[in-house]
Amino acid sequence: MALFILFIAYTGIESIYLERRRKRLKWRLAIGGIRGKSSVTRLIAGALREAGIRVLARTTGSRAMVIFPDGHEEEIRRSGPPNILEGKGFLSLAHKIKAEAIVVELMAIKPECLEAEVNKIFKPHGLVFTNFRPDHLEELGKSRQEVAKNLLRAVEKGQTVFMLAEEVDREIERLLQKKRSHLISVSQNKHPRLSNNLRKPNSNEPDLIDSRANYGDDFIDNIRLALAVIRYLNVNEEVALSGMKKVKSDFGSLKIWEIAIPGKAPSYAVSAFAANEPFSSSLVIERVKEIIPWEGKKIYGLLLFRQDRGDRTEQWLRAIEAGFFAGFDGLFLCRCPHFPLIFSLKKIRKVYLNALSQKTNLRPVVGPEIKKLKPEEALNLVAKLSRQETEPWILIGLGNIVGLGSKLIELWEKAGRRIHG
Repeated sequence: MALFILFIAYTGIESIYLERRRKRLKWRLAIGGIRGKSSVTRLIAGALREAGIRVLARTTGSRAMVIFPDGHEEEIRRSGPPNILEGKGFLSLAHKIKAEAIVVELMAIKPECLEAEVNKIFKPHGLVFTNFRPDHLEELGKSRQEVAKNLLRAVEKGQTVFMLAEEVDREIERLLQKKRSHLISVSQNKHPRLSNNLRKPNSNEPDLIDSRANYGDDFIDNIRLALAVIRYLNVNEEVALSGMKKVKSDFGSLKIWEIAIPGKAPSYAVSAFAANEPFSSSLVIERVKEIIPWEGKKIYGLLLFRQDRGDRTEQWLRAIEAGFFAGFDGLFLCRCPHFPLIFSLKKIRKVYLNALSQKTNLRPVVGPEIKKLKPEEALNLVAKLSRQETEPWILIGLGNIVGLGSKLIELWEKAGRRIHG
């Protein structure tokens, strides 16, 4: 009984402590969704910083970082796995440095943990959802509708929610209406100034090629969301755009290196590792095509698996079977999982064995030749292609940035000249 009373007293004191920390902040903004969270966090923080607001930001994607009011960054060092309770320390830091606003990328995956992170720790004035693409299937569900429903559990009654108009359907509208939330649906048609800012002179087409240099990000959807939040906070848009241009790209953002090879035309290594699942990866690949013409080059994919992410492995194997890599000249797979240990789905195992069988050397129905690589072979792949290929090539890294993906980025940073990201 005494322990129970002490526990109740402790939780009550902690609740008061957190509330005092929150009340000192003029704005609390939280960014959720599947892809683009780190980028939107950085864009909003950059805009507020340019407007003279002392803003503390946190990203938790490819590398967990704290971004201070002067723009310098420090990596979050952990002694164990990520935990939503880190948010309490972040609020304490915001209080210590006298921040006026915070912008936080939400880190929880499980719906019940996300609810606690949003409603018990940060209690944001504005909650941004980037998209609801199928990922983390075991925790969030296999369909877009299931992902949306589970993520939106975190929305509190009366909360302001920002979403792209194309992400909003009737079911989402009904769900938010029940919570009496204020939905800000972001579309270019409703924001003509954004459309004008992002278009080439004398053209109706968005100026995607120069979007990172001019607006701080590769993807207009991220910019649209960030600007919608900035408008809501009544920050001058020209000032905001100036701040976005200065934003440092996230470690996991699209990066391209030119690989100089003596006596040959330059080739390219591309980091799209952080896109993770096939749909987002396809959007990044389209962006790569806009930056580097593919004509006259051999195209290779390097797909990294995570043996603890069977759901994502299933997504990629289905994508391979469906012809995701049909336009590629070769596909290298690394850290292929052992399905008897983590999977019982016979069909997926069959696809895996058919695609990778060394005995039959069988290719998938549509797609390039597939080869398995050991991690050390993946690390040496750029050097190997540079020696062996007579034509220029593009190597696109996909699937997973944790561990080996991060090592490859650091290696390619030394081996080539970064031309994008």
